[in-house]
Amino acid sequence: MNETKVKLPYQTGLAERLSYGLFFTGQGFIYAMIAQYLMFYYTEYALIDVAIVTAIMTVSKVWDAINDTLFGMIVDKVKFKSGKRFLPWLNFTTLLLPFGTILLFAIPPTWPGAAKVTMAVATYLIWDLLYTMCDVPIFSLATAMTSNIQERSLMFTITGVGGAFATAITSVFLVKVFNNYGFLKTAMLVAAISLVAMRPVSHLAKERHKVKLQEEQSSSFKEMWLYLKGNKYYRYFIAYRLISGSFFISVLPYFTKYCLNDVEFVSVIMGFAIPPTLVLYLIAPSLMKRFDKIKIYRFCMFIFMGSYLTLFIVGYEIKWLLVILFVLALDSAILPSILMGAIPADCVEYGHYATGVRKEGITFALQTFTSKFCASMAIAIAGLLLILIKHDGEAAAMTLEQQRGLFIGMTWLPIIGQSLGLPFLFMYKLRDRDVQVMADANSGKISREEAEKLMSRHY
Repeated sequence: MNETKVKLPYQTGLAERLSYGLFFTGQGFIYAMIAQYLMFYYTEYALIDVAIVTAIMTVSKVWDAINDTLFGMIVDKVKFKSGKRFLPWLNFTTLLLPFGTILLFAIPPTWPGAAKVTMAVATYLIWDLLYTMCDVPIFSLATAMTSNIQERSLMFTITGVGGAFATAITSVFLVKVFNNYGFLKTAMLVAAISLVAMRPVSHLAKERHKVKLQEEQSSSFKEMWLYLKGNKYYRYFIAYRLISGSFFISVLPYFTKYCLNDVEFVSVIMGFAIPPTLVLYLIAPSLMKRFDKIKIYRFCMFIFMGSYLTLFIVGYEIKWLLVILFVLALDSAILPSILMGAIPADCVEYGHYATGVRKEGITFALQTFTSKFCASMAIAIAGLLLILIKHDGEAAAMTLEQQRGLFIGMTWLPIIGQSLGLPFLFMYKLRDRDVQVMADANSGKISREEAEKLMSRHY
């Protein structure tokens, strides 16, 4: 895999690319807080029963399936007077999402159980909708900012840096903040930082890569099905993520609190994870120039599985070894986190080339749905794990048997998820060089006949 990739001129400015990445920093603070600590907040602070929390997270996916799909079709169909397709959505959702995040963590623990559950359901559904209305347009925006595949990869690398920075800061410091000041004040702080970070893209980004009129299609469930039917590689990638991501459970706060007797040890693990994370982001553009995205993805996932398997074998009594293996597992997921945005953008080009229909809204709505589905299913599976080990949120400690059950679930569930999902990842065979040829054909730079001659294989 040492082919020379032709370097095309960038179409975006530096300020645009940085503002695009900065958006994901702000969004990353919100997403990381929800993914890492929402269940912990519900069970340990709002004192809602684990079984009820698990049910809330699971049933909410019915709403997700509806609102993500509908909003994706709306994005594809709605035409604003300005001619822009994605930026108008971001103008107001960047204001509303931080507010919705504060509401999630505003449940009074002294309320009756039914009132707390009602507020938890209502605020989660509101937040979920607002997140979709932010996430679909921001990912779709990259395809409108530039038609250069390498430039998009660079942009998604920058977004990955922003998201990873937010996740790292959240993991290192947030546990200390809510431990001292409570979750509501912590949510207000995160919301304020996120708002400042997300707003610039609305003013600096430009939609310059316009879809031709003959490429626009009506958005309906039938059109969505026909589009997905013709976009097999996106189906494979979505199937892989739905399976593998659902088992990536987040019980680290429970593990550090009850197995290590120090909930703030999360900060130690993440503190050691930051330096190699920064190195990976620095070398990510070079790696993506030399190797196809999907090959990088597969390699990282094998490292990820090996790290958790080794952790299970050696146990957690030796803390320095525990930290090393956790860091290896976490950092092996860094490059894939970048590619989770870049690969769907490639699938937009392939879908357009294969079907003649271009559906950024549907493509990234499915990505948003997949991310939220996986996060919520992971919380649900984590909840089932806590139920199986009979954990009580009001208990001061866990028995040795409960600790062992928690550790087994924490290490083996991610391995099982990857093992089940990897076959779909190997069915994905789009090559980066060919995607650029497809993009050139889609934009009219070259004919379809020329594209067929330039690609490495027939798609």
